[in-house]
Amino acid sequence: MFVPLFTASMSGVALYVYIRLILPLPLPIWARILLGIAVVVIANRVVLVRTFEIAVSDRMLLLGSWLHAGVLLMGLLSLFTDIVLLIFRPELPDTWRALGLAGLGLLISAYGIRQALRAPPVREVAMAVEGLAPALENLRIAVLSDIHIGPLFRRRWVNKVVDRTLAAKPDLIAMPGDIVDSPEALLARDVEPLSRLDAPHGVFVSPGNHEYIYGVEGWLNAYARMGMRVLYNAHATIRVRGEIVTVAGVADPVGAIRPGKTPDLKAALAGAPKQDAFRLLLAHRPNDAAAAAAMGVNLQVSGHTHGGQVWLFRRLTAAANGGYAGGWYDVGKMRLLVSNGVGLWAGMPLRLGVGNQIWIVRLTAG
Repeated sequence: MFVPLFTASMSGVALYVYIRLILPLPLPIWARILLGIAVVVIANRVVLVRTFEIAVSDRMLLLGSWLHAGVLLMGLLSLFTDIVLLIFRPELPDTWRALGLAGLGLLISAYGIRQALRAPPVREVAMAVEGLAPALENLRIAVLSDIHIGPLFRRRWVNKVVDRTLAAKPDLIAMPGDIVDSPEALLARDVEPLSRLDAPHGVFVSPGNHEYIYGVEGWLNAYARMGMRVLYNAHATIRVRGEIVTVAGVADPVGAIRPGKTPDLKAALAGAPKQDAFRLLLAHRPNDAAAAAAMGVNLQVSGHTHGGQVWLFRRLTAAANGGYAGGWYDVGKMRLLVSNGVGLWAGMPLRLGVGNQIWIVRLTAG
């Protein structure tokens, strides 16, 4: 369903850009037709590369991403400008409008990609938990979601993420999916720095939809070989200063259409100690947070949304993800953290007003 919807929407944007920004240019008809074809191809480059299995270098992917995001921004800027022109009717020559909006779209796209590819900062926040056991006071949990190691996020960048995480000295590391964005055979060198992740109470991982795209069983086995504790509709119990903490993780709903399990929270928590002092859940998507709250989870960490990537899209992102876009939410007595992500999908590496981050959650009584 993603491919036809994506193709239709991006083709619509390309057509709008062609009508509003290319047709007004004083160019020969053949040149305008060629530019129109180029805009359509750029707008649908992700689908074309996947459909025809076109191999592209990282630099070509980055260039294509810049132009792709630029076309999308040109469409949005054109729409905004057309609304302004309709209301206020200012004098604005078509040629200068077209050239100005095209240049502005490419400039904003370049800035947005730079923001998307930066090494993520560490953000620490205190989370108040009513009735928190004294032994768990100041327990610090690092959340690494949506790293998307792959064509644009290679070994050097991953090393920076690992170094910054280790420098924060968390007590536990939680990784709720979309760690990778390519097949295992292509990423052996790039994922290797993850084996350096370490915390006194363990490193835990659950899958996201991108693990399924490239073989969820293979990737989960790879994570286990790197020393992570895999939570695939399962839980683990740890002791923190004598108190029992349950850490659970669920599969991703994309398992309904791809090989792999679908989420089963009851199975994930089956046999969990009734007397545990705290329950942490790793769930890639935040949509079913209410069900987790009903089963006594204290904190759910999720990702998937990337925070909407562009500030203007946060409401649309929330509408598509159960009302959650990014940040903190109260779901009954449970707290939900939806991370903007460490990285993002290489198909649209653009961030405007929505930064990436490594979260450090510090538990405190309250």
